Amino acid sequence: LGEKAWDPAFIVHAGNLVRNPASDAQWSRALDGAADVLSRVPLLYASGSNDANGGYSVRKHLTCSRTPMQFEEDGVYYSFDYGSAHFAVVNTNALQKDGGITDRQLSWLQNDLSGSRADWKILVCYAPVFGVENQAPRLDAQLSSVVGACGVDLVLEGGVGGYLRTRPLRGGSPADVLTETVQVNGRYYPVYIENGCFLAASSGLCGGSAKQMEIRNPLTAVSDRLETPVYSAVTVTDDTLCVAAYTVVDGVAQQIDSYGLRKDSVVYLPGDADMDGEVTPADARLTLRIAVGLDRVTPITKAAADVDGDVYVSPADARLVLRMAVALEPLREETRIFLTELAKYKNA
Repeated sequence: LGEKAWDPAFIVHAGNLVRNPASDAQWSRALDGAADVLSRVPLLYASGSNDANGGYSVRKHLTCSRTPMQFEEDGVYYSFDYGSAHFAVVNTNALQKDGGITDRQLSWLQNDLSGSRADWKILVCYAPVFGVENQAPRLDAQLSSVVGACGVDLVLEGGVGGYLRTRPLRGGSPADVLTETVQVNGRYYPVYIENGCFLAASSGLCGGSAKQMEIRNPLTAVSDRLETPVYSAVTVTDDTLCVAAYTVVDGVAQQIDSYGLRKDSVVYLPGDADMDGEVTPADARLTLRIAVGLDRVTPITKAAADVDGDVYVSPADARLVLRMAVALEPLREETRIFLTELAKYKNA
């Protein structure tokens, strides 16, 4: 795992940790072999295709303490937050006759992602949906729709014989976005300036059929059939998400790719509608004028006036701002908002 170069907070595995999930011996061999790492670093697991045949094997061998109510024989789905990132882990084994995930899981996924206020949203699943010719068009359509509608930034997939990464995508098509090189923790990354787009990366051990690596041009930017393990190190800062991909040859990590996304953002003080750096009765007056349509203002001004966070500026916001101005309500901390999120205030 390249521990000397990275000190991971946790590990996300995209599925098929063992070949035969019904074999306790294989689970023991896989988990005991990494015991020196897993004794200190949590493992978050996405159910792989093999796990569909294991009879509750994921639940049996891994701790699944906060999963939503679901049928778990073929795997589990769940989500978690870490810092400014939200991870949604999908079970692509639990499919209906039409090849899509169940209505229950789809509804959960939509509500989970749309309800998250995290700066970065990352979806993890075993089945490769983006960049590879997929054999489950219904699953493809479902996840593509959710990713676009819920503002997912990065999709991490397994189930591919090698490694691939898409170009920045928006609405299922390549997006024309600006790039720059940034330095994060001493490493350099080519970074896309995000404007409502996302990236997807898939990796896995080679050994599947050649058809498994048919590339869906022109979505794919990088691809390689590899017979060695692949892992990615993800680093998140306030406005940048960076990923470095590695393979391991003879026990030595070799970088094969690096990329990232950056979101332009602005910082504002909630209640400071006139943007002068403090909350005063004048801000309450301006908030009320915005609420009743007497003043047309910029989206950032609306965001500052929207102290109750419901995306609309109302007389209730004006009342809250006035209470903050006269110290009847505590002042809020400065808030960072990405320009892509700020767009929701344009028509509010």
